[in-house]
Amino acid sequence: MIRTAFFAAFLGAMAYLALFVDLGGKSLVGHLRDVWAAPVVQQKVEEIKGGVKANLEKKLKEGAEKAGKAAATGVGNTVRDEITETDRAELFEVLKKAGVKP
Repeated sequence: MIRTAFFAAFLGAMAYLALFVDLGGKSLVGHLRDVWAAPVVQQKVEEIKGGVKANLEKKLKEGAEKAGKAAATGVGNTVRDEITETDRAELFEVLKKAGVKP
């Protein structure tokens, strides 16, 4: 309980320092807001957003191409609606390994 009280007091003091203590005419939060609003920082933020967007678009395009190639090569042609004896044997083997008695 004492530890919690000290922690709460510490957080309160940090919040007070960040919001209300005058550091060169502004609080710490005011200075950080000015830095964030600076054109250089905003330019860097836009560059990062653009880079992430371009990278994501590139990866999505590659994934779509791979999916298209897989569909074109006949991966979808191997799907069957009927269960064969081989499928039944494999299923019984899996059930046996799992300990289920068919």
